[in-house]
Amino acid sequence: MKNLLFVFLVLLTTGLQAQTKEELQRQKVLLQDQIDLASELLLKTKNTKEASLSELQTLNQKIEARNKLIRTMDRQIRSIDREVTRKAKEIKNLEIRVDSLKSDYADLIKLAQRQQKPRDQILFILSSSSFAQAAKRMQYFKDMAAYREQQVQHIAAAQETLASER
Repeated sequence: MKNLLFVFLVLLTTGLQAQTKEELQRQKVLLQDQIDLASELLLKTKNTKEASLSELQTLNQKIEARNKLIRTMDRQIRSIDREVTRKAKEIKNLEIRVDSLKSDYADLIKLAQRQQKPRDQILFILSSSSFAQAAKRMQYFKDMAAYREQQVQHIAAAQETLASER
């Protein structure tokens, strides 16, 4: 009986060992597959890491280029702002000049209206003491008319300049 029990135990342990070896073999194959898969994932991760680093460098370069673009645009905006301020001052000065020319012209017209009555002009010319003085007085009226026309042209030119500056 002892022998029988011993044989049974030997067969059982051999069966268990055989079953354990098969399981161990399957586990070994599964573990080897897991190791191979992990190696592939590491390789892919390495490639992905390199691609990610390259992409990160490219993004950093893009960010730097955009920052430079922003700085350049800021400088342009400041330059344009200075130009706008300068043009506004020019426009203000031109407006003052136009107003001054108009005021001077209005005074000139008022003076001319007082002197422009044909009867007064004729009397002024005829009251001359000599022919030379009469010629000078006639020339004076012609010069005044030319001056008034010149003032009108100055005002028109100043207004055109002002309009173009605006």
